[in-house]
Amino acid sequence: MKPLNSLIAKLSVLAVACIVLTPFALAVQPSNSTVVAKLLQRAKTHAALAYDDAEFLVSNAQSNFDPRMHAQYLRNVREHANTLFHDYYELQAIREKGTPQQREAIDRLDPLLRDMATSLATTLQTFNAHPARSNMPSFRERVHRDWESIDRVYKLLCECTSNKS
Repeated sequence: MKPLNSLIAKLSVLAVACIVLTPFALAVQPSNSTVVAKLLQRAKTHAALAYDDAEFLVSNAQSNFDPRMHAQYLRNVREHANTLFHDYYELQAIREKGTPQQREAIDRLDPLLRDMATSLATTLQTFNAHPARSNMPSFRERVHRDWESIDRVYKLLCECTSNKS
């Protein structure tokens, strides 16, 4: 019977260790809302990158840039927007794990991102069809609308990440 007592003793020690260590292990893992907050922060970073590139195009709209320069900055905006959409899809997947404020912010992002996507797609189609017209007032207005749509997304992300939600 000695092996059985030894096994019971080992299992008892293991059970006590699990009971004592479980709260510590759980405390080390980030909460679900912390994961959502980090992803919102990452989305904010990507929105800021898109914002900066769009702002560059707007602020230099009167310059006679070569169309290749416009193309590069438009590609940059598109890449940052694509990354931002990827962040949004991840946020959607874990939406229910967030706080009520985080869930509301994710819900408010949807129409803003749709507007941004539509605006960017129109600008890219216009540019691809007529790259030589990138210095025309109509193109500058398109780029300004893109910047405004990105600005709305960025401001929402700033608001929800500064609230520590």
